[in-house]
Amino acid sequence: MANDLANGSHVHWVLRKQNEHYQCADQNASFFRAEGRGRFHETTWEERLQLMVQHRVASVMFEFRPTLQKAEAEGRLTVHRGSEAAGLHAGGVNLQDGSAVSGDRVVLALGTRPNVGSELLPADVVGLRDGWPDLDEATLAYRAAPRVHAIGAAACMILGPAARNIDGHRVGVSRVAGSILAQVAAGETERSHA
Repeated sequence: MANDLANGSHVHWVLRKQNEHYQCADQNASFFRAEGRGRFHETTWEERLQLMVQHRVASVMFEFRPTLQKAEAEGRLTVHRGSEAAGLHAGGVNLQDGSAVSGDRVVLALGTRPNVGSELLPADVVGLRDGWPDLDEATLAYRAAPRVHAIGAAACMILGPAARNIDGHRVGVSRVAGSILAQVAAGETERSHA
């Protein structure tokens, strides 16, 4: 979008929320650190749900704010706030309110709704609870399929809102790798005793 604006193109931005949210990360930085993940882990399921709603907010990097605000004020950027894409048509996007946005190029950035495995795995494996998968807290494995692990957004209810970012992926991969190594070591021990 910023490149198109810099090249003189008129840009339409369809935004689900009534206002865009600018910050350097999609959640409070305290969730990146071990103590933030620890505080999150010590809460109840209901408190975690509330924290996820409060702190998992889609955002735009703060440094883009002046450019986007200037482009909107100059009429080079049209922001469709409180709108949602309902489908595509040749050369554009249909909005839920019945209007359409057309352009030479359409870029879909579909937002931050997590994929928790429900489109890939059987429902009894995912074990959805309030929209989140049933994962083992220590291993990030699906409880119903202990050899299938989740990282990223699917692990948010265990690792906190930062699970879907790079630091959260690092923590998730570390936890999953440790679990897999422990399973391999246990299997080797069983074979050596057989």
